[in-house]
Formats: sequence, structure tokens, C-alpha cells
Amino acid sequence: MTTFDETATSEQVIEAFAPRIKGRTFVITGAGKPSIARVVNLTSSAYLITPFRFDDWNFSDGKTYDHWTRYGQAKTANVLCAYGLTKRLKSRGVTSAVTHPGYNNDTQLGSHLTWDDYAEIPAILKRNTGRDWEFESPRSKTQIHEPAEHARDPVSVEKLWELSERLVGQKFEY
Repeated sequence: MTTFDETATSEQVIEAFAPRIKGRTFVITGAGKPSIARVVNLTSSAYLITPFRFDDWNFSDGKTYDHWTRYGQAKTANVLCAYGLTKRLKSRGVTSAVTHPGYNNDTQLGSHLTWDDYAEIPAILKRNTGRDWEFESPRSKTQIHEPAEHARDPVSVEKLWELSERLVGQKFEY
């Protein structure tokens, strides 16, 4: 879930992003093993808040930090990662998917947030994407949906893969 620090240092921004990269690195490293057939990443509809900000993924070393954009960016990265893993490992019978585990009223993950906190999202979404906020009714847990274009764009998939490799200092080739 997002945190509400007013500012963030470069280290804090990387600290928030790095576990996701390191987690993917762990998965990527072991994903070629025959016993693994599917990799599932958790995400949320918060990926709609922003595309991944490749030109400033670390928020100018924390100077332009925005908690909702950071959270949305992390969720977008989870979707992009699933596409990247599937592309690289499909020939070995491995696929990757993302799932949205439920809304905060269902999961209590956002129990520390108020409706005022959520009220910030429409303006941030508009700033980041140019789109107006549209309330999305909670979906059945069994429905499959295609993600928004920014979270499945092949160029963004490759850019995130390359950034992740650079940040962890390791190339993953299959």
C-alpha cells in the first residue's frame, strides 16, 4: 500500500522500488525450472493512475515524490513484468499473469487510508494520464480483463526489463 511521506530521498524511492525488482529477479532466476509453470504477480487497479515514468522513475532522486504516482507506477511495473516474463519464458512452458486481490473494503489493505486520501487520486490520474477518473465497480473475482495499453505496451515491457537488469546489476537471458 502507499505511504504518505511528504518528501522522499533517492534512497527511499529506490528502497520502495527495489524489493519489487529483487522479487522479480528471484522469480526470473528460478522460473526456467521445469516445476514452475505460472508466475502470478499481485497488482491493483491503481496501475491506472500512471504509466511507468521511464524518464523519471525515481522522482528526480526523491525531489518530486508523489505517493500515489509511486504506488501506481509500482503496480504498472507488476503488469509490465508479467508480459516480460511470459515473452521470455513461454517457449519453456512458463507464463505469467497479474491479479488484483480485491478492493480495500474486501482486503483491509488500505485500512490506514481515509476517503480524503483516496480523493487525491482523480487529480493525480488526470495529471499523469490526461484521463478523467471513472469509478470502477468491484469485479467478480473470476473475470479476466485486458490491462490498459500503457501496462502492456511492448516498448514499455522492454524498457522496464532493461531498467530492472541495470538496477540489479544482472542480465537475464533465456
